[in-house]
Amino acid sequence: MSRKRKRECDAPPERLEPDAEDLMGRRRVARISGQEISMMNTLARLHDTLADVMHAFPVELTTLKNKTPRAMFIACYTTAFLDTPIVGLPRDVRRPASRVRSRVRRHLLPLLSYFAGSIVPSRPAADDVVAMVEWRRTLKLLAIRAEMGAVQWITERTGHPKRTAGAIIAWLEENDARPWLA
Repeated sequence: MSRKRKRECDAPPERLEPDAEDLMGRRRVARISGQEISMMNTLARLHDTLADVMHAFPVELTTLKNKTPRAMFIACYTTAFLDTPIVGLPRDVRRPASRVRSRVRRHLLPLLSYFAGSIVPSRPAADDVVAMVEWRRTLKLLAIRAEMGAVQWITERTGHPKRTAGAIIAWLEENDARPWLA
């Protein structure tokens, strides 16, 4: 093996930030501590349809199992999940996605928006990279604040924390609790 090739093999692998994406807004897979993870908080392009988003995230948007409120908050604002009609998808994907979307829209997103305390700024133009980075940073901070507030609020009422989006939505539906209307 040549010296140059050996040096390339011994070089540490490129480390990407968890939310790395290319300039076109497509998601990339990051290698973090040896594990490949898909990025749920991708920025869908304006012309993306829900079918494009579902193709990228079929599991993430058809179930609430093991999803954190923070990830769902970011996914709702950065993908076309809440805004586009569910068409062009197979029935076995379309029905669960429709149910998840209605539950998130009805219960989780108003709760998280209430605890975020700030209005989410509108999305900047895709060609304004600096504004896009700042917008994503703001969105992540709001998501953290919203998740902490929601988990603390539910913990005070139940005595034990509910940390997944599915558990929070189920509790809100069961108890018909809507603090954002108070």
